[in-house]
Amino acid sequence: MMSKFEIREVDGPNNVGLFALEDISKYTIIIRETPFYSFGMENIRHYMMNANPTGNPVLDAEIRELQTKIGVANKKYKQRDSSFNERYPSEARILLDRMAAIMSEKDFESESKDVQEKWLALHDAHQDVRQDTLIGIFGLTSEKGKSFNGKIAYCRGFDKSKERYIVECNPNPEKVLLKKENLKTVSGVFRSN
Repeated sequence: MMSKFEIREVDGPNNVGLFALEDISKYTIIIRETPFYSFGMENIRHYMMNANPTGNPVLDAEIRELQTKIGVANKKYKQRDSSFNERYPSEARILLDRMAAIMSEKDFESESKDVQEKWLALHDAHQDVRQDTLIGIFGLTSEKGKSFNGKIAYCRGFDKSKERYIVECNPNPEKVLLKKENLKTVSGVFRSN
């Protein structure tokens, strides 16, 4: 079968683009990929129905609060005869995004190194960097900085005087100061992709 598209060099951040060689009918599959990670309803139910889904008392207390608030928002939508999935009010979207962040970060920690590397190779359009956020380090160009590229770390705060995030790399507890542009959050990558 002859290809219906080709890769060409273009001006832009990636210097490559995909171009159709003929008219392509709507709904035609051009590329199909097998996901390297996915989670289903059983994972969501685990976090939404259990009082202690992670075993971390502080995180589980936050999850119980999110469960309650999401439940209240859901009941409010059922009373209006509209689906909770149709339009999320901004306050409910914040709750759902935080729950997704917790789920994705906990799942990320249990994945293989190969899956973690693939995960952090994807784009992070959100970069919701918070205290104790699990992050990846990328794009450093100094000699010392290059040794941190690709490492998985935690954000331990923000240094206002230097306008940099305080990042702690594992297993070495060395802390470095980094710009937001050099950080990818696990949850941000999950939400972006």
